[in-house]
Amino acid sequence: MLALVGVWLSACGPVPRPFQEGSRTKAENPLLAMPDRAGVTVAPPSLGPGALTGPLAERTAERLRWAGVPATTSAALTGGYVLEGEARWQDGIARVAWRLSDREGVVTLIPEIRVASLKGAFEAGDDALLADLSRASAEAIAQTLQTPAAKAASREPGAVSDGKSGVHLLGVAGPNTKPAQELTRALAAILTDLGVTLVEAEEDAAVLIQGQLGIAGADVAVEWVLLAPDGSIIGTLSQNNQMAGNPGESGFGARAYDIAYPIAEAVARSLGGD
Repeated sequence: MLALVGVWLSACGPVPRPFQEGSRTKAENPLLAMPDRAGVTVAPPSLGPGALTGPLAERTAERLRWAGVPATTSAALTGGYVLEGEARWQDGIARVAWRLSDREGVVTLIPEIRVASLKGAFEAGDDALLADLSRASAEAIAQTLQTPAAKAASREPGAVSDGKSGVHLLGVAGPNTKPAQELTRALAAILTDLGVTLVEAEEDAAVLIQGQLGIAGADVAVEWVLLAPDGSIIGTLSQNNQMAGNPGESGFGARAYDIAYPIAEAVARSLGGD
């Protein structure tokens, strides 16, 4: 199963800006050079507070790109699918009813995403709520379109290397201690949530993960390297973007989980985790 991780990562990375707030033109996002029929134009839900609907469209498109689906919130895709929806809050649940239609207007999927939420968080477009809604939305769409990530997830689960199924974190290195530690903790937490076993000894692991963080002002770059126990490289995933504030000093906060999620999901799927 060593090839599975490498194939998944090569299919969706290196991605130029996987935690960018949406690309504005087709030329700025190389993924959109793929055939339009494979792409998705994401429209903000027509119902719901503006603080939530606009960012939700951007972040859902972002997560679709992580899954290998060319996606945008602009008019860059002239064909392909259109994702529209309505967002509502009721009885402690934030609900987004999506409608995915093809170029002929035929509806191919109508998933409803539900996440427990306070009404105030829904109306304010809370960051954690946006992360949960966009993640679940993108997963539903990607599974339907059978992207490389979705196909990998549907294959027979199994260990990446013989007799081993755990992961050892080598941690995130870089000159900025606080954000590097935040990324390491976020990756460990997400892997655990996804059902991946973390092991202390390198020799007991199927996969070793090393992160390299670079921050220059608002410019942030992360390179994740997946290694086999013998030190050979299985695959890499690169991320870079400009981020508000001064993350080198203030850290990433909750954004660390969004940055670490794609590498955690790729590993979990290859190992047969949830």
